[in-house]
Amino acid sequence: MKLLDSLDFFSLLLWFYLNFFLFLYPVSFCWSVYNPEMTTPTLEIALSAEDLAEAYSLHPLNHPGLLLVSTAFDGSGFGSWKQTMMIALSTKGKLYFVDGSLARAALASPDFKKWTKCNDMVMSWILNVLSKNNADSIIYAKTARQIWVELKERFGQINGSKLYQVEKDICTMTMS
Repeated sequence: MKLLDSLDFFSLLLWFYLNFFLFLYPVSFCWSVYNPEMTTPTLEIALSAEDLAEAYSLHPLNHPGLLLVSTAFDGSGFGSWKQTMMIALSTKGKLYFVDGSLARAALASPDFKKWTKCNDMVMSWILNVLSKNNADSIIYAKTARQIWVELKERFGQINGSKLYQVEKDICTMTMS
């Protein structure tokens, strides 16, 4: 029960979705040894033909100006913003572009144009929901994955001293 208390609603929802999805649609996992777009190894999922078709499809209502979440990310509350973005990207079938499971198609591949078009769409969706300062600092990334990893590295870090201070403040609070 302690584990459930420490998870917020979106983490629990994501955990349930991933476990349910992986139970219904088992996939094979493999570690990539080298990822030319990022310096860190990523977990790659062998995508089925249906998954690729979903990843490369764009609905007529999907456009570069679409706002996937209602609040622009201004540098605070990264955890909840990230969860809502992951849910939104998942519903669009584009989570593969940020989680590292769909690598860039080779230039000679017949999927290269589709990959580029969808990657650019996902990049625009992410940039649309960033504050101007954050968007300007990351605009020259070449892939949605690069943007995602950069945001995680910048804002996903827990500030240890701030966390300690908040915990200390909570412990010393009294009800009046």
